[in-house]
Amino acid sequence: MAPRRTFYLLNAPGWYPGFFSCYQVVVGFLNWYERQAAEGLASGMKVWFEQGLYFDHRVGPNWWEYYFEPIHTAEPSDEHIELISDSPKALWATEAISTISRERAGQLIRKYIKVKPHVQRKVDAFEERYFESRYVAGVHYRGTDKGNEAPKVAYEVVEAAVQQEIAGRSDAVIFVATDEQQCLDHLRAAFGARVVFIDALRSANYEPIHHLNGGWAATDRYALGEEALIDCMLLSRSNVIIRTQSNLSSSAGNINPTVPVVDLNRATYHDGLR
Repeated sequence: MAPRRTFYLLNAPGWYPGFFSCYQVVVGFLNWYERQAAEGLASGMKVWFEQGLYFDHRVGPNWWEYYFEPIHTAEPSDEHIELISDSPKALWATEAISTISRERAGQLIRKYIKVKPHVQRKVDAFEERYFESRYVAGVHYRGTDKGNEAPKVAYEVVEAAVQQEIAGRSDAVIFVATDEQQCLDHLRAAFGARVVFIDALRSANYEPIHHLNGGWAATDRYALGEEALIDCMLLSRSNVIIRTQSNLSSSAGNINPTVPVVDLNRATYHDGLR
């Protein structure tokens, strides 16, 4: 008898991780799904995030599709649907930043994860205005509550790493993506007009901006996701990424597997994370 083929639904009831934690889960899921499909065990799949930090019923029922084209193959038969529990999601997120190579992750992203045109236009416009014909040092500093997972990095360490990367490059610009306003202020004081950044919500008091004490730290949930995605895509278009531990900058390295990455710290919960 042929093995039963299953339709896999990656959904998100009661699931509230950050934007790029979810993104990494999708990358890990896609990698796993392709193995299932290759073995004849899968009839199709769908990504459907009906809850979470970025869900807004006014925008639509599936927040993944606020930013990305649908990831959906075939239509399920009711008796063959399997809902993905939270346990493999955590595993897949870890795999996407550790055991799956950047080249493989990039292949999956190019094949399945297509950014919506309205987001792509914003990324392209910023790149054309600030990056064109320039050497770009992309900096991602993940502050606020990330100190629970990775050692805090002093702003002076980031500054020194940037200085090393742009030494002798008079054309260099420094693209800064950060959730801490103080980090942006520090780098602007150090490098002046060479620092460029998107207009985004940032924490001025070191409190997280995507969630706070079990509640919402900002009212425009859609904008939070879009800002994170634009930062990530612009980082991926840099000539080098200087980063502290974060799913956002790890995803940027997966989107563009050839960009060099400078790690300034390591996550404390997994020695193998890149």
